[in-house]
Amino acid sequence: ILSGIEISYKLDTLNESVISSSREQGMRIIAQMSKTIDDFKNFFRADKNYVTCTISDVVDQALSIIEPTIKSKGIIINLYSLENSKIYCLKNELSQVIVNILANSMDAIVENRIENGEISISMENKNNNSIILIGDNAGGINSDIIEKIFEPYFTTKEENSGTGIGLYMSKIIIEKHMKGKLEVENSLLGASFKISIPN
Repeated sequence: ILSGIEISYKLDTLNESVISSSREQGMRIIAQMSKTIDDFKNFFRADKNYVTCTISDVVDQALSIIEPTIKSKGIIINLYSLENSKIYCLKNELSQVIVNILANSMDAIVENRIENGEISISMENKNNNSIILIGDNAGGINSDIIEKIFEPYFTTKEENSGTGIGLYMSKIIIEKHMKGKLEVENSLLGASFKISIPN
């Protein structure tokens, strides 16, 4: 957002509308970051805040946080909604899982220097489950380690760049707290994560 303001200033296109929309977007992201901190503070509490919402609501919430960063890397996000079913879930925690997966895809595309990087998100309802599929074209996960990526402290990132906690906590959120399933496999182009939540 700050880079966008700087570019607008240099191009002499900075006006009240640009500043206003940038401020609104920034405040929305700050509010969500604050909520994320609260979510992690309450991670091990027994009284979870379950709500009824649509899967697109959750995806939209996640995108409102990370989409500007992804686009700033020149990566395209393709969104496909085959069926927008309602789910009873931990909306904020599920949104955080999606943010984490999207961030990993973004990092893989950047680290592998993929030209025309793309991330796809599709939503569907199948066998009484709401399914969110997140795929990228970063080349996939090495077959030697793909079974380990949900283990605590396992990371493929350079030293001091990753903790390995993100996907481990994501799996706990989906499978322990929401009785769903979080899986990963390699597609022809890259990694494909599948989140299944019972309807």
